[in-house]
Amino acid sequence: MAREKEPDSDDEFDAESDQYPGAKNALVMYDRGSDNLGVFPVASRSYNDTLEAFRNWQNPDETIESFYCDNAPELKKAAKEMTWRVPTSTPGVPQTNGLIERIVRRVKNGIRALLNQSGLSKAWWAFAAVHFAFARNTAMVDGDSSYNKRFK
Repeated sequence: MAREKEPDSDDEFDAESDQYPGAKNALVMYDRGSDNLGVFPVASRSYNDTLEAFRNWQNPDETIESFYCDNAPELKKAAKEMTWRVPTSTPGVPQTNGLIERIVRRVKNGIRALLNQSGLSKAWWAFAAVHFAFARNTAMVDGDSSYNKRFK
């Protein structure tokens, strides 16, 4: 629950909530088959936060055949726990991870646009991130949405 702060405060709102406590990072997941996007605000880049985000991404009846990531230890360890096959990108060569780099840039731009249009402060970034992914996933393109493609 958000509380209003004094109007002269630099940050207009305190967005600390039970839903995203201490969120300072986000894990961005992308399903190439359905074009579905997931954004998971997390407090840290730790194994535990990463594993929780992975579990939120994968449905119980879903099999993830392959998971591409950089060589971040928390991503590799959590993927191993989830029994996802992990062909990694080449360290120090961001071009080998170009698709997700583009998606992350799109998410950051979407968050900025939502915050700017709404007039909310940066403290609300986690909510804007989740909203951006939801709005993108439910947008109808050529008579279908990426949400429908992934979950039907």
